[in-house]
Amino acid sequence: MLAVDLSPLQGVTLERMTEVGMVESPTALGTGQVLPQITEIVSGTIDTGWQVSYSRVISFTPAGGDPVAFPVDGPDARPDVYVSMDGQVIGARGGWRELEEVATLDTVEVLAPDRMNQLFTVLEPIVNLLHTPFAAHDVVIAGSTLGYFEREAGATQTTLLPVYMLDLSFRDEGGQELTRSVGYVPVAPELMSPPANITSLDEEGTLAMVGDVLTLTAADASQPLSALGYGDDLDFALGRPPYTYTWYLNDTPLGQGRSLNYTVAAGDVPTSQKGGAPLRITLAVEDGNGNRSVSSRSVQVLGLTLGARRYLPVIRAR
Repeated sequence: MLAVDLSPLQGVTLERMTEVGMVESPTALGTGQVLPQITEIVSGTIDTGWQVSYSRVISFTPAGGDPVAFPVDGPDARPDVYVSMDGQVIGARGGWRELEEVATLDTVEVLAPDRMNQLFTVLEPIVNLLHTPFAAHDVVIAGSTLGYFEREAGATQTTLLPVYMLDLSFRDEGGQELTRSVGYVPVAPELMSPPANITSLDEEGTLAMVGDVLTLTAADASQPLSALGYGDDLDFALGRPPYTYTWYLNDTPLGQGRSLNYTVAAGDVPTSQKGGAPLRITLAVEDGNGNRSVSSRSVQVLGLTLGARRYLPVIRAR
């Protein structure tokens, strides 16, 4: 089902408009697509034409109930069509994936809104499918609705993901709203990415010498979030087993497992960094759904010099 929203490009408010006929669009929507042609504007002044936004909804009628419509949203989920004042399509952007089959692949229990809000507050970078650029404590959830998420163009996606669509209000320290945005959080913990927590290295960085053996340990992603220190009420794990733990040294794989040992070697430090720049240890955790999250720690390697040793003379007074 398609929903059409027509809005002026410069914010002009119209009382009514007449939509007559269809025009074929040679734009990015694809050859053969037909779009409404605006032939009459009843009231209002238009300077630059119209923006026509198309969106999809999925309709569902429960047994003995009324039909319910769920919106499909995401970075490129709604095409925008630009129409000139004389009703001609002058451009378009965005689009959506073709729907090949309608089938119920799984049924999940929707997380209660209050628990979803708590989860968003403590783990926004992991659970929000479109990570916001502001710190989570600067974000207020002004409202939410249930819908389906479609990833950006070019990303691999075989199913539409059920999500909470969050109306996010970004505010400064005084509570003044700076901007608004939309967040997307999967409706069930098992659809979310598992946390990647490194427990054996300091968040502020670790000092090491060449030859030191570092034990790299990850928190057990199958444990409830409450056991990982995220709050007593969050008594569930994120993702689905099995969980795979992969370790990297400056993007080079070190090995897999919740724990492994790494011996610091001079050759691991790039020549350009032997003046003291840190190594980067990264943990990637992937669950049975293929959802993945990463975290990193730095290791400062001491005792390395760049190039040949140089000496300065000692000058003593007579």
